[in-house]
Amino acid sequence: MATNAPKKLSAGNLRKELESLREKLDHARYEKQSAVQEVVAKSAAETQELTDTIRALRDELERARFEKTQAVDDEAGKSRDEIRQLRQTVQEARDKIEQVQFEKKEAIQNAVREAADELKQLRDTISAMHDSLEEARFEKQSAVQEAVRDMTDENRQLRQTIGATRDQVEMLRFEKKEAMQQAVADADAEIRHLKDTIVALRDKLEQSPAPRD
Repeated sequence: MATNAPKKLSAGNLRKELESLREKLDHARYEKQSAVQEVVAKSAAETQELTDTIRALRDELERARFEKTQAVDDEAGKSRDEIRQLRQTVQEARDKIEQVQFEKKEAIQNAVREAADELKQLRDTISAMHDSLEEARFEKQSAVQEAVRDMTDENRQLRQTIGATRDQVEMLRFEKKEAMQQAVADADAEIRHLKDTIVALRDKLEQSPAPRD
């Protein structure tokens, strides 16, 4: 009984197979380069986005600091106006007291008693004004301290946000580096496999007998 001999590839078929493998190798190299470029572009876009976010946070922090300073200046201006008005009121009261004292010397006892009563009322008014002034100063100081505490809390939160953003940037950079290394390793492995295949085909081509005329 005749046995079927293994089918041998001709030199022409081996050359075609070799050409096909070369095309696959070129295609694999192109896909590797495209993948690396895509990873780099994506990483650059993410880095730019994070940079813009950090810049926006810094602008917001600067704006908050300016608003805090403006608020303190406004409160200080209001306090100065209030103090000036109170001083003017006290001065007017003093002028009126001096006028009453002058008129008291010229008046009869009844007028003196009336002047004394009016003087007492004016003194009570001045005392009440002093009390109001002290209360206003205390309220102003409390408001400023509360505003400073609020801004301190906000600044701490902004610093924490910036720190978290920096951590995310570092994590993204690490993940990008790992992805690029993995892509390069996969491409190198495929290239080595294709090279081994080409070497095997060459050996097979060299071992095959030359075609007969």
